[in-house]
Amino acid sequence: MGSPKTISFVGVTEYRLCLMLGGSAPSFPNEPFPMPCGVLTMSSSPDALAGSTLPGEDTFAFPDEWRDQINPRRGGVPGPAVSIDDTAVEVLQRYERDLHDSLQKVTGDPELVGAVKAHLGGNVTPLSAAVIVVLAHAEINKEEDRDDRHRKFRETELFADAWITVGGPKFAAETTAELARVDAEKGRTRYKLLFRNGTDHWNPHRNTIADRVRAFLAVADEDDYRDAIEALEPHRDGLLRRVVVSFLVPTETGWVDELCQELSTVPERTIRYPLWPLVDSVGTAEQLAQLTAYDFGWDRLEWDHTLLAALGTAVLPAYVKAVESGLRPSPGLAAVPSDEAFRLIVANLETDRVHETARAAMRRFPVRALRLLSEGSTGTSKSAVLAARLLHSHVQDNPDLVAAVLPRLDPTVRVAIDKAAERTKLAAEAPADAVPPLLAEPPWTHHGRKQSKDPLYKLPPFIPEVPFNLDFDLLPQVLLRNRQYALPRSAVENLIRMLAISERGKIYAVVEAVKQHLDPASLAALGWELFEFLRDDRRERWTLYALAAVGDDETVRRLTPVIRAWPGEESWPPKWGYEKAEMGLEVLAAIGTDVALLHLHDIATKLKYRETRAKAQEQLAESAAGRGITPEQLADRFVPDFGLDERGSLTLDYGPRCFTVGFDEQLSPYVIDQDGKRRKSLPKPGSRDDQELASAAYQLFAALKKDVRTVAKNRFRHYERAMVEQWHWDSVEFQRLFVRNPLLWHIARRLLWRTDDGRYFRIAEDRTFADVADDAVELAESARIHIAHPVQLPAELDRWREVFGDYEIVQPFAQLDRPVHTLTDDEKAATELKHFSDHTVSTYAVVGLERRGWKPATKLDDGVECWVSRPIPGDREVVVDLDPGIRVGMLDRRPEQRLATIWIAASTDIHRSRGSQITFGELDMVTSSEVLADLTELVRGG
Repeated sequence: MGSPKTISFVGVTEYRLCLMLGGSAPSFPNEPFPMPCGVLTMSSSPDALAGSTLPGEDTFAFPDEWRDQINPRRGGVPGPAVSIDDTAVEVLQRYERDLHDSLQKVTGDPELVGAVKAHLGGNVTPLSAAVIVVLAHAEINKEEDRDDRHRKFRETELFADAWITVGGPKFAAETTAELARVDAEKGRTRYKLLFRNGTDHWNPHRNTIADRVRAFLAVADEDDYRDAIEALEPHRDGLLRRVVVSFLVPTETGWVDELCQELSTVPERTIRYPLWPLVDSVGTAEQLAQLTAYDFGWDRLEWDHTLLAALGTAVLPAYVKAVESGLRPSPGLAAVPSDEAFRLIVANLETDRVHETARAAMRRFPVRALRLLSEGSTGTSKSAVLAARLLHSHVQDNPDLVAAVLPRLDPTVRVAIDKAAERTKLAAEAPADAVPPLLAEPPWTHHGRKQSKDPLYKLPPFIPEVPFNLDFDLLPQVLLRNRQYALPRSAVENLIRMLAISERGKIYAVVEAVKQHLDPASLAALGWELFEFLRDDRRERWTLYALAAVGDDETVRRLTPVIRAWPGEESWPPKWGYEKAEMGLEVLAAIGTDVALLHLHDIATKLKYRETRAKAQEQLAESAAGRGITPEQLADRFVPDFGLDERGSLTLDYGPRCFTVGFDEQLSPYVIDQDGKRRKSLPKPGSRDDQELASAAYQLFAALKKDVRTVAKNRFRHYERAMVEQWHWDSVEFQRLFVRNPLLWHIARRLLWRTDDGRYFRIAEDRTFADVADDAVELAESARIHIAHPVQLPAELDRWREVFGDYEIVQPFAQLDRPVHTLTDDEKAATELKHFSDHTVSTYAVVGLERRGWKPATKLDDGVECWVSRPIPGDREVVVDLDPGIRVGMLDRRPEQRLATIWIAASTDIHRSRGSQITFGELDMVTSSEVLADLTELVRGG
């Protein structure tokens, strides 16, 4: 920008000549204007508090620091300083030269084409000047480089300065009004000009030009301003043009009244774009009230502060309406002197960037802050906890104010202040010498100095900035390993940068080094909050990668439902939800705890999205291979003991009372109190309980319920599969995994087991083994143990049912009462099961077979699954051919299937196994029973 100059305005007829010869720019006065009626100066600050005088906090003053963020109105709060840029005419000339060829080739509306031809001949009009803007923007939009595109759009804002320079405020105002109806479409070789009656073409780039014209009009001479208003009157012939005209001269309240009345009856979808400039035209509470049903961008500071400058406290109802509709509380609330405004801030403290608004309100209204933070700090919500934290810091920062005003406030404020100090319990900031060196001086601070030989101090590939919208007030403290001190903010910022350096599957090495000095739980809490703040921003996907470095079991519990939901989300680009889910599975595998693997296995076996389920199975296979075991063996080993004692129970201590946790046949936890009374859940801590002990116990039980719920669903399916596929464990594994596991033995004792030599037994309450006659069973170290299938013991099945009934043992899944099926002699000799062929069944029922271990065709015929198959021992598969086949993703297109040939493939390559002559008699009795049970259920409509 150049320095301002002073010239006389020239007529529009001389506009072209001025553009060719260049010109100098006028300077406008920028003296403060009188404040609007009803706006008062701010009352005394806490520093001025003396004796019995309390600071008055019921008056409004527009904050000076916000003046640069408003669109000023004539006679109102002065906006930012404005002066003509002396390079503006040159900039406009350059764009006209670049557009010369395009201007000669335009087609379209005859009036617009005629205006362009006249322009080329030297007859410049507001309409032709508007066409220059439209074509310039169209050309800029073709720029591939984002930075160049942004720079050129910013340059076109100077067109407003050029119009003022050579045509005066009247010409600039008319040209802006013409922008509201002119547009261009790009053809193959030329632009087509046309008039628009809608609103979609009014974009932010036109709006920034209008902003600048309005700023010049706000400080123009009175005669020039009146001429501009008179010239704009004929341009109010369309909805958008009326909106833009009112934006330029908002002092014409009658025009604004007319628009607000009209727009209050028009569907929102037709007026969303015109509201951008209209909101800054509003000058009365009545006008704003007619617009509050619409979303007009409360998070944009220039709109927010312009409204506040125009209306003062009268803007509050609109702020309330915006929050009720789901928008973030406006920063302008910090300047509104009312309890309602302050309460709105406090109630939304858990929302990002609201803390900044809260602290601004606390500075302006310190006594109100004492009262209402005290009020908002009661309860257990996150907002209440954050309010207590703010109240505690407010009291510490303003001791003189508190001493002076507290005796005059309600006694409940004193109580709340005391409780806030107790609840906050923030750790003291670590002294400089206690901060880990890598966090005090990270590698990038050594740039330009002699690098340490320590490889950790090697410069990282890039050094990211801390996200601008990250609210540090909402982040949990990161404690040192001894939990006595917390990291100072500068160290936390360095830690966040280190986490942001991490890439997919590759954690920045320095993170692993600094973790050794930090408390794992608080570090995990920081990681989760960062993920929560930024997870919807694709540019900040590092927050997901960071969970792999700092996550713990609680992270796993929170992340798993998010992963399960991602594949079903509508996303852009397509498949982004699946990609996020895949990255999330990698995080679970990287965390690698028993709880993480447990949830990963749950996704791998039960998630309805096949692609994500397959990725989870791959992650499990990789984890198992890294341990030198099979995925099935891994699944047996990752069940945590959850701190249960040898009896499989847990004692929870509340101080004056305690509770014992037990589990039913579905592994649902329950509690027994000191009186022996059984409860479904743990009671909330009471006032007489030890708050620290009770709170920890309550949280432990809540986590236990979540994890055990996952274990139960996972284990029941896993052990049912083990029974069907006849997995086995050696005697040592059996003792360790089932008999002595404090949780799983609750399942194991409800099942019937068998050894390879045909002995059947159950696990008694004292963890010994008993046969059907309740005689002791001894297991040899060489014994192999299976979960018994009822088809294997027809002679003793009824007796075992009686034993389980006598002991009131409820089984976790169908074992002794499981349907048993056997092949006929003809079926044993056949290579096809013709008994089920030609039955017509529901496509949805076929897909439902996946829950019972069947899988869809791996080779698709033009997007159609032509068979389903069930893996069986010997790497073979039972195959059911389908007619017409299942169209992937469109089950309703083919709602029914005919069961065609049912046969056995000699390998997992079903396509190449066709023609196999394997008979069904080669199947073992358990496999044949299960296959027959599945097919019987299918044809019955199950």
